[in-house]
Amino acid sequence: MKEEIRKSILIVEDEPLIANHIALVLSSADYRVVQKVRSATEALLVIQSEKPDLILLDISIKGDTDGVELAHLINEKYKIPFIFLTSHYDDATVNRLKKTQPAGFVLKPFHEKELLTQISIALYQKVHDQPSSVLEKDHIFIKYNNQWIKIPFLNICFAKADDNYTIVHTPVKNYLVSYPLKKIEESLPPNLFFRIHKSYIINMQRIDSISERHVVIKQHQIPIGRIYFEDLMKKIHKL
Repeated sequence: MKEEIRKSILIVEDEPLIANHIALVLSSADYRVVQKVRSATEALLVIQSEKPDLILLDISIKGDTDGVELAHLINEKYKIPFIFLTSHYDDATVNRLKKTQPAGFVLKPFHEKELLTQISIALYQKVHDQPSSVLEKDHIFIKYNNQWIKIPFLNICFAKADDNYTIVHTPVKNYLVSYPLKKIEESLPPNLFFRIHKSYIINMQRIDSISERHVVIKQHQIPIGRIYFEDLMKKIHKL
């Protein structure tokens, strides 16, 4: 049987300790680390000669060209997927990131499992020619108390409208966010979440019990709107 060719990954990171840690994680997962570089100039030279399968790209790198600007150059010239690495996630940065259509986004300090999962998804999407987005992953980022908080989809029990705000309920904490429920709904995967009332969206995998009038999730009785009950039951029977 022909041995499968290992996927090659370029690391663009200006902190040597972090770059070395990433390289060790990748090698342990049987990826080939093409090189570790610290600037856009170095990165472009390696990309041109090596054509890696994926790029791990820190936003803050050495030189006049930062990681976001480098991402635009990669899109224009090489069409190679990249995953952003950063310790910052403010409004201005988010708006810049969206325009580059990254294959993923990992906050530092990162968890090895999360990094490897993002890499696996990005490489799968490349093979199957599926466009990827930082928003189309297994989590959502919400702005709370002037910070961007990462919440895995599976941790969300339900979301409740509160005028022009939304309360996102998780097992450990509730987050009041300055988005209407409709905007939250657009960011959640429809295979996991379902609107059962004009004011509620629930995580289908978090349901404890259902009656004709309520869904119970973690001792919360959530009303079911009349127009939603039939579609809810159809969706339940498909799970």
